[in-house]
Formats: sequence, structure tokens, C-alpha cells
Amino acid sequence: MEVAEIGRTAVGRPILAAARGEREMLPGRTSASLASAVAASRPSAFYGQGERQRRVLLLLGGAHGTEMEWN
Repeated sequence: MEVAEIGRTAVGRPILAAARGEREMLPGRTSASLASAVAASRPSAFYGQGERQRRVLLLLGGAHGTEMEWN
């Protein structure tokens, strides 16, 4: 299993992702940034073109559920 930090919350805590198995690369993937691909109205630039053959399970918890911001 591979664990990587994929971002930070508003107060600087790490957002982690865990992946198992080999990554499925689809043709046509030209962008490493989902935000830039969506802004250009071309999400396929991030995800690739065609249908995936492997199943994907995404679980997302409350990233900000227990964070407190203090002034």
C-alpha cells in the first residue's frame, strides 16, 4: 500500500491518500492538475480518455470536521 500527502487543510494539517495496486494510466492524460484541467473545460486532460478497466473506491471523511481556527 502506498500512502502519500496530497494536500493540506486550511489550518495546515496533512490530507493523506492511500492506494493499493498498480495505477491505471489512460491515454490522453496531459495535466497533473485537476484544477487546471477543469478550468479549461477538459477534465479528460487530468483523468485520461476512455473507460477504466479497474474498479475504484473513494472514501472521503470530513476533512475539516474537527479543526478549530483561532484568531
